[in-house]
Amino acid sequence: MTNLEKETENLAKQIVDSDLFQKYLKVKNLYENDKYLCQLKEKINLEKKQLSKLHQEELFDKIREIKKLEDEYDNYPIYVTYLNLKTRLENLVSPLKDIFK
Repeated sequence: MTNLEKETENLAKQIVDSDLFQKYLKVKNLYENDKYLCQLKEKINLEKKQLSKLHQEELFDKIREIKKLEDEYDNYPIYVTYLNLKTRLENLVSPLKDIFK
């Protein structure tokens, strides 16, 4: 194993062992397994599919309802925390990705 490979492996281990990465994994698991969010996402998708079946006069209200559901999803605390941690991790590793472009 070359010195570069050893250093790369060491850096990867440091990232995986970091509090940020561990917190990200925990929150990601909570987010992906949150029953309420899953149900909300399903409802949003179902409502969007039904848009094409609506008459013009019903369409505006349904779009407003969907937007309200999407806002609720986007502002749900677990989802917000997940996105925040994901962004922080991406910012941490982006300089490395840039080096290898």
